[in-house]
Amino acid sequence: MTPGRLSVLVFWLLTLVGLLGCGRPTAHLSENLARVKEPPALLPQPRAVAFGGPGFTLTSRTRLYLTGPTADSSARAVGQELAIWLHQRGLATGRLHSSADTTLAGVHLTIDATPVPDSLREQYTLWVGPAGIHLRASTATGLHNGVQTLRQLLPAALAIGASGPVAVPGVQIEDRPAYAWRGLLLDVSRHFLPQPQLLRYLDVLAAYKLNRLHLHLTDDQGWRLPAPARWPRLNTVGAWRTDSTGQRYGGFYTAAKVRELVAQARKCHIELVPEIDMPGHVRAALAAYPELSCTGRPGPVATDWGVHEDVLCVGNPRTYEFAADVLGEVMDLFPGKFVHVGGDETPTVRWRECPRCQALMRRENLHSEHELQTYFLRQVAGLLAARGRRPIVWDEALGLQGQEGSRLPAGTVVQAWHGLTPAAAAVRAGHSAISSPSSFTYFDKNTVIIDLPQAYQFNPTPAGPTAAERSRVLGGEAALWTERLRTPAQMEQALFPRLLALAEVLWRGPQPVTTYPAFRARARQHYPWLAVQGVQVGFETRPLSVTTTPAPGGLQAALAAGGPDIELHYTLDGTPPTLTSPLYSEPLLIARPTRLRVLAARAGRPLAELPAVRLRPHAALGRPVQLAAPFHPAYSGGGPNALTDGRLGSADYRDGAWQGFERTDFGATLALGEAGRGVDSVTVAFLQDWNSWVFLPRTVRFRFSADGRTFGPAIEQQTTEPLTLVGPVRRTYRAAVPTAGARFVRVEAANVGVCPPGHPGAGGAAFLMVDEVIVTGSR
Repeated sequence: MTPGRLSVLVFWLLTLVGLLGCGRPTAHLSENLARVKEPPALLPQPRAVAFGGPGFTLTSRTRLYLTGPTADSSARAVGQELAIWLHQRGLATGRLHSSADTTLAGVHLTIDATPVPDSLREQYTLWVGPAGIHLRASTATGLHNGVQTLRQLLPAALAIGASGPVAVPGVQIEDRPAYAWRGLLLDVSRHFLPQPQLLRYLDVLAAYKLNRLHLHLTDDQGWRLPAPARWPRLNTVGAWRTDSTGQRYGGFYTAAKVRELVAQARKCHIELVPEIDMPGHVRAALAAYPELSCTGRPGPVATDWGVHEDVLCVGNPRTYEFAADVLGEVMDLFPGKFVHVGGDETPTVRWRECPRCQALMRRENLHSEHELQTYFLRQVAGLLAARGRRPIVWDEALGLQGQEGSRLPAGTVVQAWHGLTPAAAAVRAGHSAISSPSSFTYFDKNTVIIDLPQAYQFNPTPAGPTAAERSRVLGGEAALWTERLRTPAQMEQALFPRLLALAEVLWRGPQPVTTYPAFRARARQHYPWLAVQGVQVGFETRPLSVTTTPAPGGLQAALAAGGPDIELHYTLDGTPPTLTSPLYSEPLLIARPTRLRVLAARAGRPLAELPAVRLRPHAALGRPVQLAAPFHPAYSGGGPNALTDGRLGSADYRDGAWQGFERTDFGATLALGEAGRGVDSVTVAFLQDWNSWVFLPRTVRFRFSADGRTFGPAIEQQTTEPLTLVGPVRRTYRAAVPTAGARFVRVEAANVGVCPPGHPGAGGAAFLMVDEVIVTGSR
């Protein structure tokens, strides 16, 4: 028996004495030690759990009892909700009774009035045995957490609507979270989420003990918060934009809708965290009130993504009136302790050219435009502090991206998305931190970049700080940015099942990689329940894996879906696939350039049409590639020989076909084959995507060799597109093989190194993305 299980049993020996009030609480202890063969799939897994022994049968006559302070209305609400939930399934009378007699058979919810530190406010203990079900906690939130576990103990069919009676397995649980902040960010600005979807998400978050819903309410593309009385155009103008089809798109949440969300969140023991992004990401506000910008020029609500140069004029006194009114409205509507005020991706070019901003710098003795942002955030923090609220800012505000003047107010929480280095710096500076590293928690990135195993390896706590400093890490938060996610189905498939991994890690703490298979098995048992809640579960790994091998007459393409129970319907002629299209069952022979289109389906219902895959047989298919420098591990393109696998990249660098090189030049050498076999040209492609820090090389060089050691003069291809091209654009470079004796080719391309001046990431690392090296001619 493990020490953890032994400690649980000892704990319950002591607890049972108090519960049963007699000296023989362990009559069935030997039976309790017997392990059940298939325990329920609990998620997140409790800190200490031991299944075994006889359980308790719930019937329509089962009574629920609440023991403890009768004035605790929150605890009574938890109990009453459970009573109704069980009654609807024929498992209880539907009433919540008050009783101090814990020897009565039934379900007992007990509030322990003994004060506990904040770190233990969410803990609970749960025991199921022949005498009943006993759930004990120090707070209503702890009771609520225990209720979620109790529901998961019931058979899956019951949890989704079947009726009782039902036997609950014998179990002993002692549980509490590893981190206090277990959150999800939803970007409702770029694409507006309907109210019913938000309400449903609250229920699902609560089921997995996530306790923060961070709503990104404002950005360049839309203002979703109710407008303060003095600023009505925030809703009539700022909430709407004209999309690419010429249609009006947008919406906002009324005050009544926000109050409904707040009430449901309180019921789910979730804190809503509103975000009003300032002083950047404000094009929607400036479209409504252009006088708040440095130029005063009218402009539309943004329809494109990325970082925009127009920001709030921090030298304009009216900007602070605007901030005070907006934040006042936020604090009136949202009762939580925290308000996120953004502070990220704020270009300073307008401030450098603005007389009012420059005058403010002189008046306040500020030494750079970056200090203007800190000055502004300090004023905003003062507005919040006056009403007992704490500000949260993105990590740029800490001054970690080459910025100066980092003097954030005391009490500010830093949300770190540029890895864990900003989190470490924040806690060392005395701030609390929320870890949201984009490489682990940005679930708008597809499962090619962040798959379920990667999400499961998330560790919110940075290495390096002292124990006292590490204690300032509040926890972690996933983010779902919606620039490219337009529909509720797309958003849900991006969130699930990866959000289950985040819930597990933030509740239990970082997990060793060896525990992933067991977690995945438990997570898969929750997919049917999520489906009944209306949640469309997406992919665990790369949605569509295409493995190519050379074959007589072309290449063979083997397909694999990125999750269980997913069917793949395909077409090879470029037409849209449907449920009547061929069902994939064996590798496909591709003899010519082909556009493979695939529809993923589950249980006979369409899940998603996956991005089309371009397959191109060529003369160097499958040849080994010798790279001069390693590729970035997040952008492998499929492995070391991805550049000769016959799969071409699209205009999306995240499609899994591109190899990425960060601040690193590209060089690749490969064999063309035996001399004189008719090889006539070599082609390679690169990508430009300004908004993703991806740039074309300025020059691409091809060198040829007969022996693989001595290479001839370079054949150069110049890039004519400007470095400022937004894109995304896929650009090909081609060179004719100069002599019949050439047997090797070396392709070289220089990375621009850093993002150029004028780019929102100026001075930061630039990426070079390279695609297939295509050799034409006979094999």
